[in-house]
Amino acid sequence: MSSNLALVLAFLPPSVRSGRTERVAITGEVDLMSAGELELRLRRVIAQSGCRTIVLDLGGLEFIDARGVSVLLAAKLAAEEAGRDLQVTNAHGSPARVLRLLGFESWCQRVDAGEDGR
Repeated sequence: MSSNLALVLAFLPPSVRSGRTERVAITGEVDLMSAGELELRLRRVIAQSGCRTIVLDLGGLEFIDARGVSVLLAAKLAAEEAGRDLQVTNAHGSPARVLRLLGFESWCQRVDAGEDGR
């Protein structure tokens, strides 16, 4: 990933509790410049993960624009098509305000890192 992108993705191992959940932490900013990279990585995780549930943890996300929201929605649909459950959680601050305005209140639900996202 080029160093000029504000997006940093941290892939965390599947949940130790169930072994059926893969958690992806998204931090920084998801905007027009970084959304393409995020989309590629999420598609790769969805295609390659052996986990039934994939949790996108937005706890470290500082900013998201319309293109970023579009990428999250596309990932949700791609996961459904692949027979996986993609959950989006932990948005707060400015990203949470954007998501709430768009009707995605559940994406702002706080989930502890130890939970399996269900």
